Amino acid sequence: MDESSSSEANRDTPKSQQDSDRLKRAKMQRRVDAGRTYTRDGKYERALELLEAAIEVCACKPGVHKSGRSCHRRQCLAAVQSPDADQLYRVARERCSCGFKWPSCTEPLHVEALEAIVECKVKLENYLSAFTDALALVRLAPTLSVGYCRVAGLLRNLSRQHRTDANPTLSEHITRILRDADITSADKLRDLTVKFVRCGLHNVAKNPHSSNDKLHVVLRQMSHHLKMPESRKDPVMKLPRELVGMIFWYLETPTLFHCVRVSKQWNQVLSSDNRLWREIRLQRPFPCIPARGFSNFLQRHGNVKKIVIQDASDFFDRRCLLILRQIVRSLPDLECLCLGASRNFPSDPRSIDLKIELGLPGSHLTKLTHLSLQSINWNVPPYEPAIQHAVFHQIIELCCASLQYLDIERCPLSIHVILGLNPMPKLRYLKMSNYHSVTSLANLPWLPMRPVVKAAPNLETLILDGWTLSWDGIQPGLDLPDSVSEKAEAWKTLRHLVLGEKVACGGSFAERCLPPLNNKMRSIEILVKDPPRVARSILYGAETADGDGVIHQFESTSSDHVNWPELETFCCRAALPPDFLESALGPAIKNGSLKAIELTLDPSPGWHGAFQLPTPARDYAFAASDTVCYLGLYDFNWPEGSSTFDGTPVLDWLDACFPNVDTVAMYPGAYNGVAAFIMRLICRPQIKCVIQDILKGREWHEAQELAEKHGVKLHHIPQDAQSRNKIPLGVRMTNPRIHAANLLDFSAVVA
Repeated sequence: MDESSSSEANRDTPKSQQDSDRLKRAKMQRRVDAGRTYTRDGKYERALELLEAAIEVCACKPGVHKSGRSCHRRQCLAAVQSPDADQLYRVARERCSCGFKWPSCTEPLHVEALEAIVECKVKLENYLSAFTDALALVRLAPTLSVGYCRVAGLLRNLSRQHRTDANPTLSEHITRILRDADITSADKLRDLTVKFVRCGLHNVAKNPHSSNDKLHVVLRQMSHHLKMPESRKDPVMKLPRELVGMIFWYLETPTLFHCVRVSKQWNQVLSSDNRLWREIRLQRPFPCIPARGFSNFLQRHGNVKKIVIQDASDFFDRRCLLILRQIVRSLPDLECLCLGASRNFPSDPRSIDLKIELGLPGSHLTKLTHLSLQSINWNVPPYEPAIQHAVFHQIIELCCASLQYLDIERCPLSIHVILGLNPMPKLRYLKMSNYHSVTSLANLPWLPMRPVVKAAPNLETLILDGWTLSWDGIQPGLDLPDSVSEKAEAWKTLRHLVLGEKVACGGSFAERCLPPLNNKMRSIEILVKDPPRVARSILYGAETADGDGVIHQFESTSSDHVNWPELETFCCRAALPPDFLESALGPAIKNGSLKAIELTLDPSPGWHGAFQLPTPARDYAFAASDTVCYLGLYDFNWPEGSSTFDGTPVLDWLDACFPNVDTVAMYPGAYNGVAAFIMRLICRPQIKCVIQDILKGREWHEAQELAEKHGVKLHHIPQDAQSRNKIPLGVRMTNPRIHAANLLDFSAVVA
């Protein structure tokens, strides 16, 4: 009998303390859910009974405070009014002044039940007891927002009802709260509310709160409605200045101008960080630049190094010249100024004297090293070129002594005169293009090079496009005695030469319109292919021909002028015979410096009076090199005149002569069978990158799959001047996906 009763008792007893806690939690959950249901139905007395019973089941064993709890209220109200923000948190962890030990429980159901009790007592208009229980909720969980939200919400409602409702019960409850808080007037309830919200924000932020604490958002919203300083959580004022600067460094200049105008604090922090204003890049000056206060802004940021305005059309209007003058006069350390225009200038520049507006030479822009003037053109008749000449002359005159990089697009036709009047001894990079009025090579404007050479004697990089080149411009094809010797000794510092697609040489027969290329040249790129005599004149010197136009000799084919042992990049889009190419590339190949080659293999009639189709492996065997890593070929096909493409000779030449070539650019022309040639090229083990413009549709997708299989990067880049030929080959080698040069960024253009 005893054994059976003991076994039955063991079955009724939980197996562990964990099981006991689970049973208690389930019992609490049922009572809390029932209390919530009765609250929704308006049966608040029954709801209070169930919720208080749920708290009694909690494992913390809360007990009962039997002294009316006025001591509890006085203690909490005194703590919240203390200057010490941590006082209320310490009081919550201590015993009551009467000796009662308040529970400290982490059980969410206990907090939920006590919160529901406060809600029920508010519905029953028992405000004093509800306020007391809300303070008990703070004691129970001082790091959670729920208690502070209940206390602050109750005090705010009492303050509102006191002004509109003459209920004696309400007045009695408010009087007792004021007496416990040692406050004489009900108007001070708002201040008490603010102190509870501030204390709650401090304790919740200082101590890690639970992920279930959703009411901290409500607490912050209360601080916003009460217009507390704590509601303005400004990251700019909270974070370290160094970190703020790193964040705002990624913003564009127009966005920074907007950020400066957010508030006085943002203006102070952002304006004091000079690193953010070293470079100013704008699409248009208005509405990005604030007109008012801009001069003060420039005075505070005198260390601005670079200003880029991609559309400066408005700068040459009377309304905007003041801003340009402020930029020039307020930035003594300005090093780079880039002005572009996407449209013609609306005003007549004859009414603008830039010399007076910007200052005299030597007074401003004395440290300017980079100047870019892009597409600056006025809507003036073509018979008034003096207007554009005057404007360019006055801009360049200010900074010619310090310029190192000069990039001019859509130049005035008298640019050689402007450069001749403004010597630039420090100029190392010069780009002059004249795209806007060029329709054919026969209509290219003339550019005498002698004044340019005199103005920039220490030039290292020269890029020209859209010109008919001559030396003196006096009598094409005829050199004066002093100019011959001067030409031979000029530009010994030149290292990079790029001639665009639209360049011609003046005269019936091409003269040497540029000084002889010195033996320190590192890159030569001649993109013009019609007529081929431009390339022959630049590379080898003046040519002579008979009445039928058949070429007999060049003055420098085997002279010292064709000796470039340090040449790294060679690009010639004009067809040159193998013996001329061998004389040009032989020293660099022998020296092991050549890295990139671009050639046209389809010759034109006139080479020694015959049309000869070369065989690469035989006629270009001299080009064999272990150092060449980039090979570009244009206009080739075998056999002659066939509509079907045969690229086998190129593949044989590639395998035999260029074991380390990993990047190829192939533009043979529109022939049948080019796709199969590209496929065979992708399968070569040394090839890592293929550039072409012939594959489309299904052939493109098949080639992509094959390239992915072999780990090859396949690019489709058209051959036209807008996408590739404006970019120096040295830049395309490093990034073949570039489609257009950023003409306002010198670092992306200089080889």
